[in-house]
Amino acid sequence: MRTEMQIQADIDAIDARIKQARRYDAVQNENGEGYSTADDLYPAWIALTEELFATEWTPAVTVARRDAWNAVVKNCIDQKLSTRDTDAMLKKYFPFSHAALGRAIGMQS
Repeated sequence: MRTEMQIQADIDAIDARIKQARRYDAVQNENGEGYSTADDLYPAWIALTEELFATEWTPAVTVARRDAWNAVVKNCIDQKLSTRDTDAMLKKYFPFSHAALGRAIGMQS
């Protein structure tokens, strides 16, 4: 299994190729109207980002992060914090979003 650093290096390489293709499109290809070589790179980029997500969100990591998330939310409910304060607290304590957590839970089930 590849590491996160290896996958990220591949993503960065594809990003550079996409930027190069867009520069070419802006100058030579009438702003990319019609066919663009960047279009061929997006499926590989999407596959790599999915692989990176799956590498980071292992079942054990997902369970631990879900438990921590739920504990903070329960604490906010017990303190009767507003939704705005609860969102601020979640953003402060967690480097991931609720959408990412939900996506990982869905991927694992």
